[in-house]
Amino acid sequence: DLLPLDFLRFLEKHGVSPDIYYDESIGCERFIIVNPRYHGTVDVLIDFPEAKPVPWLRDAFSIPANSRLNESGLYKSGIVLPMDAASALAVHLLDLQPGEHFLDLCCAPGMKLCLAGLQPGVA
Repeated sequence: DLLPLDFLRFLEKHGVSPDIYYDESIGCERFIIVNPRYHGTVDVLIDFPEAKPVPWLRDAFSIPANSRLNESGLYKSGIVLPMDAASALAVHLLDLQPGEHFLDLCCAPGMKLCLAGLQPGVA
């Protein structure tokens, strides 16, 4: 089994079937964001042919949950970043400007902080 035993026990205790983690018909997805400091043209479809642009977030794409991100040249070179689209939207809405400071009080695993630090002009 791919799920840790403690997690399986937790699911059982709360009456949740572990099958939801294996059922591809549920349509889970993950997201990738183009690194804002990358200035070239990115063809995400080369590495992720099933990628779909997120209509409400510039340079964000949804990809199937079973996508092999670690095998992607775009990921390995830092051109795309794995990140939840809602978290990326929060950073985008901050509209950080040079010289501004921010404090991320929910910094785990730290992708919002990383994305904020990658914004053009932000050090």
